[in-house]
Amino acid sequence: MNKWLLIIPCWLLIFTFSYSQNLIPNPGFESVNTLPDTIGQLYRATGWSNLNGGSDWPYATPDYFHDNATGGTKLPNTYFGEVSALEGSAVAGFITINMFQPGFREYLSIALSAPLTPGIPYSVSFYLSNAVTNPYGARGSNNIGAAFTMGQPSQNLREVVPLNPQVEITALTHHTNWQQYSFTFTPTQPFTHMTIGNFRTDAATTHQIFTGGYALSYYFIDLVDVSPASALPTNLLNLAQVESEEAVILEWAIPFSGAEGDWMLERSLDGKAFRTLSTYKDAGILLAGQTIRFQDDDARANVDYHYRLRQVGTNGEVFFSEALIASFANETNYTAGLVFPNPANEQFSLRFATGETGNLRMDLVDLTGKVIYTKETEIFGGDLTIAYDLPEHIASGIYHAAFTFKGERFMKRVMIQK
Repeated sequence: MNKWLLIIPCWLLIFTFSYSQNLIPNPGFESVNTLPDTIGQLYRATGWSNLNGGSDWPYATPDYFHDNATGGTKLPNTYFGEVSALEGSAVAGFITINMFQPGFREYLSIALSAPLTPGIPYSVSFYLSNAVTNPYGARGSNNIGAAFTMGQPSQNLREVVPLNPQVEITALTHHTNWQQYSFTFTPTQPFTHMTIGNFRTDAATTHQIFTGGYALSYYFIDLVDVSPASALPTNLLNLAQVESEEAVILEWAIPFSGAEGDWMLERSLDGKAFRTLSTYKDAGILLAGQTIRFQDDDARANVDYHYRLRQVGTNGEVFFSEALIASFANETNYTAGLVFPNPANEQFSLRFATGETGNLRMDLVDLTGKVIYTKETEIFGGDLTIAYDLPEHIASGIYHAAFTFKGERFMKRVMIQK
């Protein structure tokens, strides 16, 4: 949980995302050619393409969902999980990696309403969710990117389209709620199309099980935005860290003028792909002159994070602050999170954060004290999610995972159900 110390009325956080400078013609998939009645019908959302023109196997076919659809494409209880549109009545969905079909990729592509201007920075953002009770969203993956091209690319059937995305989420990503990701990039050509998906090979893609279900990484997507971006004026560049030994605490002031629109606080591990931590609706009017303090309780000790402010003005203009690198330290060498999923079937993961390098040893111990599986992982520092594939010989039951890092040892209880 994250905390901000300024008390904000709950109605302030009711979001409206209709920004006028967005170059995506159908950003929320609201414009409909024909309502979907089965899976694989992204093409029924006006302007969107799956790159191959197919609508059924053997083609890769992203999906389209709507409140007024029928069958498994009707929101919120869809064939791929329970989810509601973040705004409006529609969302889309796609697979980033499929363990049943090596090299399988689904892409969403659209023509921009105007070509990008070379040399001008742009903001790119979208919301992702793996939904609740999603049998296809058991796995999360990395390498979810957006590639901008001259003309629309093509896909023969379901193979990887080997483009080089200008923006990309390189960390493992899995959320049961909606999570916004944003990026900035400066085009070198007047690109006309944008395509979203995983452009990397299976070997270059990391994936892990987060919940129970099938061996796929499946994502719902909503509110895609590509807008011109600028640096925040110098009088607004006041994001600062408050000294603390227990958490990352940030502070900034909303000025009396020049702050119209919505404000977002964002965080990144690599300084490229930013997650929205908190949104302040109409902050320039409702919070003008006030100081906001935010405590990031999800940040781990001894890890450097990049934070920035993003302002979306009332006319759709997007502004970013310079990124602030912030961290906090404690006496331990690491911070260990939960083991998940728990119960586990074929794999479990550990969230582990450290600012040091070394080997993390995991011994899986049965209730008699016998070590039945051991794995060592080389750690180079950072906020990590480490996966452990369970060998076939390990039976269902209750175990303890004993972890050792730089001479310190901690235990996690793991239930295995096969």
